[in-house]
Amino acid sequence: MTRRPPSRFRRGFTLAEITVGIAIASIILLGVTGATILTTKAMESEFDIRRPTDDVRIGVGYLERVTRLAGYGVDPRVAFDFSVAVLPGTTKDNYEGGDFVTDDLAFRYRDPAFLRRGSLDETGATLTLDDDETLGVALPEGQALILICPGAEDFYAARLSADAAASATSANLVAYGSPFSAAVPGCLKEGTGAQAAYVTLLHDIRLRVMPLGGVPYLVALYGFGDPANTRYAPVARNVNDFQVAYEMNRPPPTLNADAPDKTSGNGNWILGDDAEDPLPNPTVEAPAYDTDYASTARFTAHPANIRGLRISISIFGDHNPEAARRSSFFAAENSTAAAKPDRFNLTVGTSVRLPNMASRTFFVPPLQQPGTNDDSNRWGG
Repeated sequence: MTRRPPSRFRRGFTLAEITVGIAIASIILLGVTGATILTTKAMESEFDIRRPTDDVRIGVGYLERVTRLAGYGVDPRVAFDFSVAVLPGTTKDNYEGGDFVTDDLAFRYRDPAFLRRGSLDETGATLTLDDDETLGVALPEGQALILICPGAEDFYAARLSADAAASATSANLVAYGSPFSAAVPGCLKEGTGAQAAYVTLLHDIRLRVMPLGGVPYLVALYGFGDPANTRYAPVARNVNDFQVAYEMNRPPPTLNADAPDKTSGNGNWILGDDAEDPLPNPTVEAPAYDTDYASTARFTAHPANIRGLRISISIFGDHNPEAARRSSFFAAENSTAAAKPDRFNLTVGTSVRLPNMASRTFFVPPLQQPGTNDDSNRWGG
């Protein structure tokens, strides 16, 4: 029997096959890695654009909503606050806080959704609500109130001297202070029922940029005390510029009145929109309720003549120089801020009309008892 020689079987790959396989695998891996890196960068870039865009949208939406209420239910002469004693740098215009530049916007309005009846004791320090009615909402110490006599013959501005629970039927008060009178009208102490005073909430809000945990935030401070107080709500983060300009009341073409910003050229009736402009000045002549519409007092730089706001806000991203090349940044109004060179920058401006600042107009929004056309503002403040 003849034995066949053993067959020769190929074992493994040749060097050429291995080299070609490695080369193909490397190309595929490089392609996948490159695509992953590019996708990650694109996602990071999109995130760095989307976050400041979201912050701007939220911030501008809040600004437009709350500033439109400025002057609601209060005398236009005290609707805006331009005192600087408690402000950093004692300035309302272009305060430089290191990583940010900020204007200061402070205003008052009456809460259109809160109305109670009550009376004060003889000292004016204790408010008791009528018919054992409760506040209905917890109010913190320092919350401002306006108490209005029946028939609106007089009023008194005060603050809570202690926290008040939602179930409270009384509250302790102290006088609000400047710019309101500290005298307590006697008509607020006259009794209950039809003689009871109207009790309304007064909101005083300050908007400015503050560092929170090292990050500049646009915040809404509740109360006109020290801006470092703890009663605030963050509105938008990474804000490096907040600018406010004031659109003043303009005369009709038939009246010859000088613009309050005439010193910076011919004047455009907008204060705070360039470096040489003054801000509204509460010490100049102010209009009253019965001041004629053609009077020069209605065209001065007094805050009572503010008719609109021009607001701009600049926000930067957290990182990503790729997105920085597609930034939108401009020095709005009289800003001294600069763009972040290694960040995505986005600046948005808006204009807000203030319908409650004309002293002869009715409060907006008009609230009334259903079916009673002449009973406006019986609901809410």
